[in-house]
Amino acid sequence: MKALEIIKEDDSAHYKDKLLLLKRGDDMNCIRKEFLPEYYGRVGDFLKNTYSQCSSNWTIERWAWSRYFNGYWLEIFNEWPSTVGMWVDENDEIVAIVTNEGDKNGDVFFLLRAVDYSEETIHDLMAFAEEHFSVTCDERKQLYPRVNNTSKKIFTKVLNERGYVNTGRRESDAIKTIDEPLHAGLPEGFHFKNATDFTADLRALAHGRAFSEELSEIEALMSERRRAYTGLIKSPDYDESLDLCVVDESGMIAAFATFWFDATNRVGALEPLGTIPIYRKQGLGQALVYEGINRLAALGARKLHVASSQLFYKGIGFNIELETEIWEMS
Repeated sequence: MKALEIIKEDDSAHYKDKLLLLKRGDDMNCIRKEFLPEYYGRVGDFLKNTYSQCSSNWTIERWAWSRYFNGYWLEIFNEWPSTVGMWVDENDEIVAIVTNEGDKNGDVFFLLRAVDYSEETIHDLMAFAEEHFSVTCDERKQLYPRVNNTSKKIFTKVLNERGYVNTGRRESDAIKTIDEPLHAGLPEGFHFKNATDFTADLRALAHGRAFSEELSEIEALMSERRRAYTGLIKSPDYDESLDLCVVDESGMIAAFATFWFDATNRVGALEPLGTIPIYRKQGLGQALVYEGINRLAALGARKLHVASSQLFYKGIGFNIELETEIWEMS
């Protein structure tokens, strides 16, 4: 599969004809097509349709999180589409997405199909990544590509040619099979509540306390989280019945978790899960995961994903089923 130049939809009245004529001999070619905001759902469908073939691709919650949570948090919602690289084939079907999670930290992800990519195409994807996602560290450019296992051999070859090295670090995806109802018991004085019963202010405060306790009272940081939770519920894949909290006797949030459901593949995903420090080690996180699993099971889910290698998840029945290599510029 060969890569060709980007074509924008407004470049020509004959745009569709151009797409259908992109062939060289018997080879199928792919081109970079300008990513527009209305293509968000197309990529979601692409991720669902490639789920069983491409284990390194994101599940839907990560795509939603990048667009709606981080997009609002970092105030990049409007500019975010210009940072997404999309490649299509001669039938205008997506064959590759190059993106990150919105953070300007050098991370970049390649969402692919189970097809044979040429070196030319992978070089094209990497050139886009280097242009849009590189950061400056110690006065030099740096980039941290995640190597999609679907095309690991060709990616490794291209990365070596471009001067990258394997860091030895990996991202993990843990999975728990859903096969029977679980007991989601809570200590006395605590109970479950839907997160939408709380304002974005209260959710932001709980998030701040769970992940950055010492910073949770700084208004500027709370404003970021407040925006993020306002954006989260706008995601087309968001389901308020899967957005859960555990509350204490005073009615305040003690722990929280948001679950996502991909009905096409009958799989769930978890992002995020947090417990306020004073309530840790009381089983609230486990109870939230089990309650989420039971709700997902009622929708038809057969397993639950979480992008983590934490021992907490191993202790409640998750197994790491995928590791993705992280490379860097040498």
